Amino acid sequence: MDDLNADLLLNVVQYLCARDGCRLAATASRYFYLVHHYRQLRGAELVAATSYIPQVKSRQQTPRDVYEQALSKLQSKPNLCLAFNKPSGPLADHLPLLVPDDCVILGAISSSIQSSFTGQLEYKSNSSIMLGSMKDAQIRPFCLQQHEQSGDYQGTLDQLDSANCSWKVFMVYACGDLAADVEPFVTHLQNRYPNSTIVGGICNSGYISVPIQQKTKSELTSMPFHSLLHLNQRLGGRTPDEGITKVELVHHVHGVMQTKRFQLKVMEDEGGVFGVALAGDVPVRSMVSRGVTSLTYRGAPLPTTPFYADVVEFHRPGDEEYMFQGEDPPSYHLIRRVRDTDSGKTYSAHEMMMKFGSPNLIGIRRPNEDGFELHIAA
Repeated sequence: MDDLNADLLLNVVQYLCARDGCRLAATASRYFYLVHHYRQLRGAELVAATSYIPQVKSRQQTPRDVYEQALSKLQSKPNLCLAFNKPSGPLADHLPLLVPDDCVILGAISSSIQSSFTGQLEYKSNSSIMLGSMKDAQIRPFCLQQHEQSGDYQGTLDQLDSANCSWKVFMVYACGDLAADVEPFVTHLQNRYPNSTIVGGICNSGYISVPIQQKTKSELTSMPFHSLLHLNQRLGGRTPDEGITKVELVHHVHGVMQTKRFQLKVMEDEGGVFGVALAGDVPVRSMVSRGVTSLTYRGAPLPTTPFYADVVEFHRPGDEEYMFQGEDPPSYHLIRRVRDTDSGKTYSAHEMMMKFGSPNLIGIRRPNEDGFELHIAA
């Protein structure tokens, strides 16, 4: 009973066969009614929008259109923006200009993204945004410093501890060289906060809001002109007028720094580990995708098989036998032959079906489209 939702317990009380001298059932019914209507008035706390336009293959919505589409579904100002885009999607260049000054941005860049569209999953979007309006949640971004990337995470953990929050959810992403070594950090994080939920993944690159490091006008003056323009963009400052002088640009950037809480940090080629921590009333539930195992909760042992890929080809866009189309198509491994470690023999896909029978599922290429459609083998 301790694990049941409070609203559900109060609703169930009405149907108990027991004397109710304290009129608990009536109170519970009234409470349930008020909570239900409060949630309707408050509106959604987490909404999504994508750049995909049905029936239009040659064009997608602009970053501003995607943001405004998501914003229209909220009834209050967002304080968290989760962004997902392909390398060609310029979300990182636009979001600082669009979100409120105190909104934390967490972005992942990947060659393949999946988004929620009208209650279904779609994969054709170049970009997708989730906006959260969580008034009773505390949100803190983090990014491992260079010296922490060798395994000493004390600096980041001390910053999280200094907030005196009971962190419930961590969203963690890793990219670049650190992607292969993110497991120790995730395990360390879970051990430090055993009651928290950790979600996230590996991406090509990414970006995260970080607290602004204030600079004096003298420090800004010493920066090259193009670096000032880049800093202004990451701060979310308005685009300077054409022909602006460096003195005017320094004054403009300095003014922007006084009014902003965050600037956007884009992961460079060396990569990094970055994310957000959430505490308080957080409407987030975690789930593990099919075919994926948790880093912190191993679960049941995976089934074993004597069959392993023996001959594999790596196909990139532009290769003669490359099978996908569209913008930013993914690279992939094509398995040519499979080895049976019990017998030492190798088989092609056709030979395997002839030897061991038909598979349970068959992927059939979709004419003039990317990917395969799964069919149950008869």
